[in-house]
Amino acid sequence: MATTGWGNSRYARRGRDSARGSGAYSLRKPERERHHQGEEMDHSRSFSSYLQRRVQEVAAQENRVKESASPGSGSGSAGGAAEKMGRGRIEIKRIENTTNRQVTFCKRRNGLLKKAYELSVLCDAEVALIVFSGRGRLYEYSNNSVKATIERYKKATSDTSSAGTVAEINAQHYQQESAKLKQQITTLQNSNRTLIGDTMATMSHRDLKQLEGRLDKGLGKIRARKNELLCAEIEYMQRRVTQ
Repeated sequence: MATTGWGNSRYARRGRDSARGSGAYSLRKPERERHHQGEEMDHSRSFSSYLQRRVQEVAAQENRVKESASPGSGSGSAGGAAEKMGRGRIEIKRIENTTNRQVTFCKRRNGLLKKAYELSVLCDAEVALIVFSGRGRLYEYSNNSVKATIERYKKATSDTSSAGTVAEINAQHYQQESAKLKQQITTLQNSNRTLIGDTMATMSHRDLKQLEGRLDKGLGKIRARKNELLCAEIEYMQRRVTQ
């Protein structure tokens, strides 16, 4: 009986100790939760402050870029006018280095020719461009003809008393172009009449022989093309039969 009582008292003490431990744990648990919540709030505050600093840095960098790109922000060169190209600024003056001068000439020449072509196509303008290199080599571009454009320029810049106004000069130019086109149309119509035999009554023996030769060449081309089409059709039918 004594042993049993001692055992019961031992189990009772263990129960009280476990109850105290659970109570202490239950009391410490809210403190731990509050501690974790405080750490999370500190992390969120630090992250938001970091984002604010980054936004301010980016805005300041953009302002610096805008200020550097604005006209008149840099110090002007004492040598005269300067042109901004790419990332740097170059002075508009003669390039002393021969290689650099040749490279720059090629690049600027190509750009100038491209701009002249775009102007003539987009605006339906008559453009003539003449460029001589430092070595005397000629480069030119014209959507019509350089000589014709120069003649038109001479007429437009001549004395108004002898050549009339600019409108009259343009009208004369268009009349000349219209006459050329009419002449070309007439030539083509006469050639067609000759081919179909409408003008044989007025043709000489030599003209008839030339016409016969032209017709023979045309007939030869027609027969050759006809044979090609027939052979292709026969091959196609044979493949269908074999399939």
